[in-house]
Amino acid sequence: MAAGVEHVVVLSVQALTGPGHERRAYELTGSEAPTWSEVAATLSAVLGRPVVHRHPGALAFRRRARRTGTPGGLAVVMTVLYTVTRLGLADRTTGDLGHLLGRSPTTLRRFAEEHADAWR
Repeated sequence: MAAGVEHVVVLSVQALTGPGHERRAYELTGSEAPTWSEVAATLSAVLGRPVVHRHPGALAFRRRARRTGTPGGLAVVMTVLYTVTRLGLADRTTGDLGHLLGRSPTTLRRFAEEHADAWR
């Protein structure tokens, strides 16, 4: 498990079992809210090759997810998240994750740089 993911898992367990988090809800976001085009531009810059977002509609997105073997429930969740972002409804950030981590969340660019080999 990657160190960053491991840290989030530990925090999740603490939030679910430790004192001080009762009756609390956290909206975990990064420090940025990039559009899909901005994500593609960042990946293009980091990977040194073009990455393009094709702007599929929600139905086309869901069909592709199912065609590539994504389980039905996950395909629905992915479609909802994609649609929310596509409509600009996910264009805000909160400080919850930074507060829980005790540091700023990793930026998209840093994440892409640290995991570039996964896309190569």
